[in-house]
Amino acid sequence: MMNMMRKIYWVVFVLLLGCGEGPKLTKFDQGIFPDSPRQLQVLVGDGKIVLTWTHNTPDSVDYYNVYRYEIRGASLDSSALPIDNTDSLTYVDTNVSNGVSYIYEVSAMRNTYESDRTRSTVASPTVFGVQINSGDEFTNSQTVTLTMISPVGTSFMRVSHDTLFATSVWEPYSSIKSWTLMDEDGEKWVYAHYRDAGGNETIKPSGDKIVLDTKANIISVTENTAGQTKSNGDIIHFTVNSAETDGVASVDLVGVGAGIRLFDDGSNGDTVADDGIYERDFQVPSNLEASVASVVGNFTDQLGNVAETLEAAGRITIQNPPQAVTLLTPEPVPGSFSSLNISWTQNGDADFGSYKLYRAQAQGVSLSSTFVTSITAQGSLSFTDTDLVSGTVYYYKVYVTDIQGLTSESNEVSGSPAQNQPPTAVTLLPPQAPAGSTQSLSISWTASSANDFASYKVYRSETAGVSTTSTLVSAILSPQTLAVDDNNLKENTTYFYKVFVFDTGGLFTGSNEDSGTTLANKPPDPVTLAQPVPNGGGGFVLSWSASADTDFDSYRIFRSETSPVDLSGAPIGIINSSNSTTFGDNNIQAAVTYYYTIVVFDSGGLSAASNEVSGTL
Repeated sequence: MMNMMRKIYWVVFVLLLGCGEGPKLTKFDQGIFPDSPRQLQVLVGDGKIVLTWTHNTPDSVDYYNVYRYEIRGASLDSSALPIDNTDSLTYVDTNVSNGVSYIYEVSAMRNTYESDRTRSTVASPTVFGVQINSGDEFTNSQTVTLTMISPVGTSFMRVSHDTLFATSVWEPYSSIKSWTLMDEDGEKWVYAHYRDAGGNETIKPSGDKIVLDTKANIISVTENTAGQTKSNGDIIHFTVNSAETDGVASVDLVGVGAGIRLFDDGSNGDTVADDGIYERDFQVPSNLEASVASVVGNFTDQLGNVAETLEAAGRITIQNPPQAVTLLTPEPVPGSFSSLNISWTQNGDADFGSYKLYRAQAQGVSLSSTFVTSITAQGSLSFTDTDLVSGTVYYYKVYVTDIQGLTSESNEVSGSPAQNQPPTAVTLLPPQAPAGSTQSLSISWTASSANDFASYKVYRSETAGVSTTSTLVSAILSPQTLAVDDNNLKENTTYFYKVFVFDTGGLFTGSNEDSGTTLANKPPDPVTLAQPVPNGGGGFVLSWSASADTDFDSYRIFRSETSPVDLSGAPIGIINSSNSTTFGDNNIQAAVTYYYTIVVFDSGGLSAASNEVSGTL
């Protein structure tokens, strides 16, 4: 059985010595460069290498560049350009050959800015092997995961800290195995032997190494102000010496909360790259102030080990005028003709004092102009200026003051309160007569779009030419109410309508005029009376079909001893529910023939008689 082992030459070691995951960006750099990808890992298969990584804010990244360098013998095939890019956190490289070692790095792109690359990761597709934590170079945990690389048919394996396998035993093959590294930080090796079902073993063990690193330290922290007060644009040089490369270092200004990223890549004021001393020429921004603030160094190594913070000997004092805000164009207040909404961006200074708003009716607003208001809440970014004159132009500025009394002024803007205009007319829809009603019309219209809506007023007349002097049907205060029923009208009569929209300024506009006619009252349909049925108690049970008349009033039962039934007298029964269609008549005599008719009455007094039936006991 052929033993395929990864061979990493000294050129790879030299290349990896200077590679590492990029430091995290602080808030001073996040607007420009994206964070670097982290935790680059590889899974090696037969002719395939799978890369995976993580990112703190993947939604902020346009795509990731994948770099690959090929190692053949003692030569290194490197290229300045990535081999591919992807918007995923995974990349599968199938353009590889077994037995060839490859170096991978990944960077993040946002707009045209590229992050630092991840630390370099070496992978070689092969048939046999063992991989610690998917090929990680470092770990901060003694417990690691081994990936056992072997072809189909492998039945047994044994794992050891050394090539003697003195204390290891053969066990059933598994592609993943949890393993505990030996104590103490440093380089750790893990070796594996494989055996197939026929007893054939690998000639030499496969091995992989990883560096166990569980601690991080800070040796010193410095700043170079020597007690002098700094201001916007000045340079302060910070250092954090950790004696460890490929980590993340920063300094905090205590009480200010400014995390300032430091570098160990020869840029941004770092004098020597990869020497474990992280440095920064920090240019003081306009929104940063500090008063004798302590400087505290922070360091996290590439494995996430966090060092105990260390304070610099010196103190930092920074004083700046307050950050000016940007005043936005004033907006008329909806429904108002004497007000303007004034708004501005937020000041971010820690020593914020107040916003002061000034106004004038000519350009050139200053502190001697009309004082409008003072706002001490830093997050309050708007004010409504009232009691203005409709159509007049007003000019504004906002002055920001800090607790030291320093002041900065905003830009100047202007605006005018709205001039009142009549509301846009709504459209009156044709009035409709409700089914079953002879004295009502349903009135409806489209919604008003007026910002200063006050009411709808519906007027009617029995002649064309409806106006606000006609009969007021209804006044409606809700702009969402778009219908009303006009009741107590005359039947079979035509009425004319208009809907007037009123605004809060008293202006109004009438809709189109439309008309509707109430229904004429019609007699109800007669019901069908069935033959009387003796009830066994000396009487009859009468039943009939139900009336479907919408303005039903009553059933009235008439009885005579002769035909036709006399409908001029009093009924023997009155039923007011259209669903009650039976009646019991017990006040009868034997051997006498009785004649019956049911008369249906509606609410308008109209009626219809049923058929006539008779019965004799």
